[in-house]
Amino acid sequence: MALKVRAKVSLKDLRKVEAKIAKEFVDDKLVNDFQRTIVRGIILPMIAKGISPVKGFGRFVGYKDPESYPGKGKSRQKPSRPVNLFLTGELMSWFYTVKASGSSLNVGIPANATKFVKIKAEANNLGTDVIPRRRFIPQEGETWAVSVMREVKNLFTKRMKDLLS
Repeated sequence: MALKVRAKVSLKDLRKVEAKIAKEFVDDKLVNDFQRTIVRGIILPMIAKGISPVKGFGRFVGYKDPESYPGKGKSRQKPSRPVNLFLTGELMSWFYTVKASGSSLNVGIPANATKFVKIKAEANNLGTDVIPRRRFIPQEGETWAVSVMREVKNLFTKRMKDLLS
């Protein structure tokens, strides 16, 4: 004899869960976890290896004259192909995650960064006559690379499980 089990789920109950998730999804813990696991754990190491964390951009353009640029530190070493960024400058120290609203995060260079950092970020991200484009922040219609998005999905899934338990 089979046992029959019935359960009623009210749409009202589902709306309460949805409201809770929307209200509590992005908190300080998620922001800190995102900064630690995604930005510092995946995005910055990709940039350091000369790989764009933005989907479709691949490796950064190499230095035109590695013997003279970017200074004595790298010119003594064998030039890396295509580029090796040590992440020691001011620009990457400003690369972080902030809570934008109740359910969204902003990742990149924040509005309170210095004017010099904002100019440098735009020049590197979009390129200029003398600075090749090295996309490190997605623009409108672009997304992060698959490896980054996989970890974002894992982090968000973990956050949903925490909220629902």
